[in-house]
Amino acid sequence: MATKTLIEVLVWLEDLFDRHGIERSYGGAFARNFYAPPRFTKDLDLLVLMSQIKIPGLVEDLRASSARRIGTDETTGREERVPLELKDFLGDLRSQHMTRLDCFGVPA
Repeated sequence: MATKTLIEVLVWLEDLFDRHGIERSYGGAFARNFYAPPRFTKDLDLLVLMSQIKIPGLVEDLRASSARRIGTDETTGREERVPLELKDFLGDLRSQHMTRLDCFGVPA
């Protein structure tokens, strides 16, 4: 599966969030580029507002689309991409109030 561009991932996420009825707001350099001279970025910073009842369905759709959780290997301290599991997703939200995902392998 080919790696997607940032815009392709954004379009895919918009469809996913619409299907789940999830409110969202974009931040970081991507949002800044709408109001100032563009700056290169390779990620999307998102704030999502959703009820807890929607989380399992969202995670299942992310998993089915090959999205990967970005975590830290406890032995080496290096960043790693691992299969997305609901338990880990919820653990990230509880401990860090955020999670990091790699969606560049998702279908366009």
